[in-house]
Amino acid sequence: MKALRIVIAALVLLPGVSLAQQRLGASPQPEKGFEEVHISKAALAGKEIRVWAAQMIDPACNATGSMDTQILQTPKHGEARVSDEPFFGAFSEGNARYHCNSQKSPGRQVLYRSAPDFHGHDKLVLQNSTSEGRIRNWVVDIDVR
Repeated sequence: MKALRIVIAALVLLPGVSLAQQRLGASPQPEKGFEEVHISKAALAGKEIRVWAAQMIDPACNATGSMDTQILQTPKHGEARVSDEPFFGAFSEGNARYHCNSQKSPGRQVLYRSAPDFHGHDKLVLQNSTSEGRIRNWVVDIDVR
């Protein structure tokens, strides 16, 4: 039990570079390099929404590392696009990057828009890989109203 406390203290006191990446709409980062994540979103027909976003920034709000994002499966009833436009983050209070939430910072996001007359279920799959050796496939289920 004492060894476990030491490991936890080391993780808190010596965070790795991977803690610089913020993922919106997902659970904490896993230890493994590959993960498949399922998320659900809701959208109004014909209106663009952000279905996924990530920022790899340092405490000065500058980009660190790199990401490659691809749409592996396009939605059947709409369009999805990858955007590199800076955006407001959502780092939690206590995170060294929390103050970056008040300004647009570098990152990547995936935006979705259904066909204007579509109502029902749509889905897309994207893959994001980082320079820190993590690959995630994101399966996004979208309820279009």
